[in-house]
Amino acid sequence: MFEYFPGNYIWNLGVVATLNSGGTIDEVDRACRPIREAAARGDAGTTDFMKAWQGVAD
Repeated sequence: MFEYFPGNYIWNLGVVATLNSGGTIDEVDRACRPIREAAARGDAGTTDFMKAWQGVAD
């Protein structure tokens, strides 16, 4: 499975589902890049993940 967030199965599942449903890698990158460092540190929570995706959708 493609791992945008190494070691975070749930977030990666969301990324892969997006790509399999017609989302583009650009959309994924715009949503996930701002929280990637925080996710690597373990600081980002699901709220941050959802806010990042909502920002791209808006």
